[in-house]
Amino acid sequence: PVGFKIPDTVVEIKGGAFCDTKATKFDIPEGCVELGTIAFGSNKQLRIVNLPSTLQKIAPYCFFGSDKLDNINYNGTLAQWRSIQKHKYWFTANTHRASQTLVHCLDGDCKASEW
Repeated sequence: PVGFKIPDTVVEIKGGAFCDTKATKFDIPEGCVELGTIAFGSNKQLRIVNLPSTLQKIAPYCFFGSDKLDNINYNGTLAQWRSIQKHKYWFTANTHRASQTLVHCLDGDCKASEW
């Protein structure tokens, strides 16, 4: 497995920043507040993303084309997760896939389609 630990100093991940890599996992640091459009798009092998509790915004199609992504771990509560500004298609345009992927929060899980 290929994992990326993004440096702790990163507060925003720009659109397309980690598009089309061979990564299977991304660790996004606490302190990061925004994920840009298609920031992690077309990562065909991506399975796990660890998101910080400091996240405030997820742009459209952030994980578009990352069709194997099935573990989204959020380091905050369900209430915090639901308060993040997310575009309708933050995860993918494939609503069936989004309805089957879970976001794991500290106090429970929800579907990625529950934006």
